Amino acid sequence: MSEASPLKLEDLPAGWTVPGHEILVIDRVSRTRQAVVYKARQSSTGRLMALKISLAVDVDDVGRFKREAELLQQLEHPNIGSFYGAGVLQSHPYMIMEWLEGESLSEVLSRKGTLTPEELSVVFSGVCDALQYAHSRDLIHRDIKPSNIFIERTGEGSKARLMDFGMAKPINTNLELTPAGFVLGSPAYMSPEQCTGQKLDCRSDVYSLSCVLYECLSGRKLFIGESNMDAMYKHLHEQPIPIAERPAFSKVILRGLEKSPDSRYQKVADLRRAWEREITKSRFLASLRAQSVLIIPVAVFVVVVVVFYLVGLYQKQ
Repeated sequence: MSEASPLKLEDLPAGWTVPGHEILVIDRVSRTRQAVVYKARQSSTGRLMALKISLAVDVDDVGRFKREAELLQQLEHPNIGSFYGAGVLQSHPYMIMEWLEGESLSEVLSRKGTLTPEELSVVFSGVCDALQYAHSRDLIHRDIKPSNIFIERTGEGSKARLMDFGMAKPINTNLELTPAGFVLGSPAYMSPEQCTGQKLDCRSDVYSLSCVLYECLSGRKLFIGESNMDAMYKHLHEQPIPIAERPAFSKVILRGLEKSPDSRYQKVADLRRAWEREITKSRFLASLRAQSVLIIPVAVFVVVVVVFYLVGLYQKQ
């Protein structure tokens, strides 16, 4: 009797159950070279789940996947995806997380092009909450970009979630997660110090988050290169072009994009405060403009009435 053929992890059938868990596969929702993600359901509660299985064969990639699962077990925050379990299938690690309805920020930008400061504030606030929590636990993300920010649609509106902690690293550690001579990250959003493989702290995440803010408001990436090396060179040597349409917010973002970490906002909270000050000013000015729309016609009416009254008095004389 022949042995049963091994499961194709990238093409699990609907109804298949994860061994050791009450998780039933519903459908495959995405697949990359590194991983496959399935929509699944917990049979005991009916709760929807996301099953993510690593397809990586490189030892370092597998190690990052496992470290992400270990980190997510330690993180519990409303703006970070909830972790429910992990295991191994045919030597490939997997993790089970809550299922989220919505779309990534990169998908939103592809559809809309840009966001207004008010729209962006909803996203920005949630990401700041997640990052401040991670930083308070001595953890830097190292891969902040639109595709790793998920906009969850809930009955109460939108909620931002910071995803993919596969490249996250404790700040105060000598653990090397990257082979010597290699630089990890997404070149369009990497800080200058990350581009050169220097020791990183939370100010590197401040830079990457500022890159995301810049793209959301301007509709273009901060730097676009013909290659990854070209993009990293620009982070090191070229100055950002100010966002002419949003000068006040541009000034806030450009401070977060300073080449030297010492010249940037030192914490995410500092960037957040500067942004919120501009939002408050923007709302105040919008309120004044709205009031002026009403005040000016009323003032004109009052002047006209007074003029007619004075003319009437003059004619009686």
